[in-house]
This record gives sequence, structure tokens and C-alpha cells, in this order.
Amino acid sequence: MLSRLLGRVLRGRSATENKLIWNQKAVAFAPVNIDLRSPAFGSMEQIPASHVGSAAGGNLSPALEWTGLPPGTKELALIIEDGDAALPFAFVHAIAVGITPQLNGLPVGALSSASRGLLTLGRNSFGSITYSGPSPLPGHGPHRYSFQLLALDRVLYFESPPNRTQLLRAMAGAVIGRGRLDGVHERP
Repeated sequence: MLSRLLGRVLRGRSATENKLIWNQKAVAFAPVNIDLRSPAFGSMEQIPASHVGSAAGGNLSPALEWTGLPPGTKELALIIEDGDAALPFAFVHAIAVGITPQLNGLPVGALSSASRGLLTLGRNSFGSITYSGPSPLPGHGPHRYSFQLLALDRVLYFESPPNRTQLLRAMAGAVIGRGRLDGVHERP
């Protein structure tokens, strides 16, 4: 009840599109040349319950597929953010680095802490090293969840699971391509 009231009070207040990693200096000038999709939902479509947060769903990361990686790609990084969160920054739901460019997708649940063989997970905004599915404040309205895949011309090295700031710093000058898929979720 309190969270629903808070959601309604904060309705219309959000971090906005310009806070997404997509629009940050290290990323924004790279060409949009990767076609990123999911068999679970299309662009600006509702994210199925199996992929939303544990308060309303299964909390499994959706399968993702991509084509169009630019020549010279050495590694891929994926970041999932909510630019509509009632915060002054985009809320990070997952970070994955070390994705080999030989892959053309990730299976359902690949961003869980148990799937370290395919990738290395970073820290989400909760500080957890896993996927945290969409779970906006009830009554806050629809939120867009941006799945952003970045092609890098070098391999990134981290001593510990990176957060968003560390990822941005490490990617400076390395992003040679990008693709994005936005899904929507709302809790009434």
C-alpha cells in the first residue's frame, strides 16, 4: 500500500533517457549497427512475467539474439537499465562483460549468478552480481527497460565485478558498435 502511494506521488519523475549508458560520452558516438532482439518480446512490447522481478514474476533474464557485430569486435558488454526509475540516475538491472563475439545470443537465465561460463557479471544498482528483473514502484506508470549491447575493440579486465561507473571508464574509446532493445513493464 505504501509503495503504491509512493509510486503515484512520484509518477512522472524519472531519470530520463539521457541518463542511460546509451547516451553517455563513451558510448553515444558509436554507430548503431547491431540488431538486438529477444524471442520473448519485441521493441516497446510488454516484458513477460517470467522475466520481471520476483515480486511479480520469475526473475529470469530473457533470451537475447543479435546480428551485425562490426569487424574488429573483441568483446561484448551488455547493460540493462531502467531510465524511467524515480531516481536521478538510470537504475541498473544487470551488467555482463566478457561476452565473446563468437556468440550470437544468450539463453534464458544466462544473467543469473550460476551462468559464469558464458560471461562475467557486474554489479547492478542493488550491488548484487546477478540479473534483477523489472520491478517498478506500483502506480508509477510504465517503465522502459533498455537492453544495450556494446561491441568493443578490446578485451576489458576487471579485478572485481564492475559497476556502471567502472564499466563506463573501462570502455572509453573502445565502443565500436551498439544495439538496443527496449521492453516495457508496469505494476498497477
